[in-house]
Amino acid sequence: MMKLLLLGAEGSAARAAALSDGSRWVLLNAPTDLERQLQRHPQLQREPLAGVVLMDAQMDHVAGLLGLRDGPPVELYATPAVFEALTTELPLLQVVDRCCGVHWHLLPVAGDSAVATFRIEALPNLRFTAFAAGDEYSPGASLALEVEDLRDGRRLLYWPGPWPLPSNPGADCLLLGDPATALPPEGTARRVLLHPAAPPPPAPALEAVGVEQAFDGMEIEL
Repeated sequence: MMKLLLLGAEGSAARAAALSDGSRWVLLNAPTDLERQLQRHPQLQREPLAGVVLMDAQMDHVAGLLGLRDGPPVELYATPAVFEALTTELPLLQVVDRCCGVHWHLLPVAGDSAVATFRIEALPNLRFTAFAAGDEYSPGASLALEVEDLRDGRRLLYWPGPWPLPSNPGADCLLLGDPATALPPEGTARRVLLHPAAPPPPAPALEAVGVEQAFDGMEIEL
């Protein structure tokens, strides 16, 4: 069973998530208040994190890496475009690397390669697929992410931006990042709106189309 814990500033919509296969957790983005989040959610403290997957290099998605600098080496999964941003424009990785070490795992989404499947050693039951999304002139700067549980075939699709959805994502749970995204198809079992760039539609409007508004600490099981 996959488990999701949605993370965000207290009382606000979620901007990141922790994902587990039932044993270890991996972070999808590293929010600014990650240290507080780790203290607030004891389930994230029981074992070292299996890794961090960065969807982009936005400050509020990466600044939390500094909160991991006093722990074990960070297993970091990101595209070449994100690694470049975090070593030149916003050199967070050098700081974290000097403090605790960073094991870099490059996701080869760049150039003409728009899709990359990868595994995380500590989570052998899950298969990850990263998709280039957003700016077509900077492939790999922003990602969407699919996660499949190899035990039962259930799938999560994390679609963080306002880009058009695939015509048939076939996911059991769809995490939407923006209300501007086209409404997901009816076949999606669960649909959750994460961190809108603008005020989200009223709750009754979301409920009418079967979409839930995420919140800090929201738990989802697949």
